[in-house]
Amino acid sequence: MQRISSNIHMIMGGLRLFSEFLLIAAILLCFPSINTDATCITSEKQALLGFKKSLIDPSGRLSSWNDNVDCCQWQAVICSNKSGHVIQLRLQNPVDDLELALSGNINHSLLNLTQLRHLDLSLNDFSGLQIPTFLGSLKSLRYLNLSQARFQGM
Repeated sequence: MQRISSNIHMIMGGLRLFSEFLLIAAILLCFPSINTDATCITSEKQALLGFKKSLIDPSGRLSSWNDNVDCCQWQAVICSNKSGHVIQLRLQNPVDDLELALSGNINHSLLNLTQLRHLDLSLNDFSGLQIPTFLGSLKSLRYLNLSQARFQGM
């Protein structure tokens, strides 16, 4: 009887370890961005720096955007963890305060972000600037939010 009890304990312990393994595997599959092996692509970093130069950033939201840091580590930039391509720019004004909003121009250097899927410029202040027509040339773009960013035009 004691041997059966010992075997059951061993089986239960093995099942617990297997369950923990499955849980960790599921987490890694569901959240692949945990793995950040890829680094920023140089041409895309330069495109983002060109984009930053055309903006006015009174709140300093883009202060992490400098040449000495991998652009995948910059605030508001999300890269593919496999390829290193920039896939998201989350530049919405987080406080809905026009004094802290991004303004200026939208530089065409964004066209060099060939894998950009998500661009959010909402709640910023582009003071009646026409919506740049080149945004329609971003072939990978699936999400574009320009709401309340004070653009004009179609």
